[in-house]
Amino acid sequence: MKATSTRGWLVAFLVATSMIGLRVAHPAAQTDRGAQQPPDKNLSVIAVDDDRKVQIKAIDEKIKTLRDQFRAQADPLQAQLKALRDKLDADLKPLEDQRKALVEQGESPAQIALNQEEASQLSSLADREKEEIERVKQRYEVQRKQIKVEFQKRRKQLGTHSR
Repeated sequence: MKATSTRGWLVAFLVATSMIGLRVAHPAAQTDRGAQQPPDKNLSVIAVDDDRKVQIKAIDEKIKTLRDQFRAQADPLQAQLKALRDKLDADLKPLEDQRKALVEQGESPAQIALNQEEASQLSSLADREKEEIERVKQRYEVQRKQIKVEFQKRRKQLGTHSR
């Protein structure tokens, strides 16, 4: 908190001193006839804008560093989880198949046929669900792109190209 407050005062001080420096230096920028030339841009605004850009770049670098650190720590854990999941699946599959076979041995042929029909319909439903989810994702991706293009155009009309 104190560092943020100090930084704010420092920025304000730098802006104030640069403005004073500009007022002192400005009379020297005269033509041969003695008339002052108007400045192209307010240098204090440029200094503040440059400071803002430097801060944005520093924050971007911190974000990238934190994400890289996260990935460096999470990737090995995710690999361990995947290996554990694969091992569990490999161990469970034969047991589940054996259990299913034992259960089916005690069922009537009509019950077995009914269970197979149910499994087939559920599998078909799951496939349709996956296809529909993919279509919805694609539709939203197209809409996202359209929105981004529209706002890019609007930014261009404003004369800002921040993204």
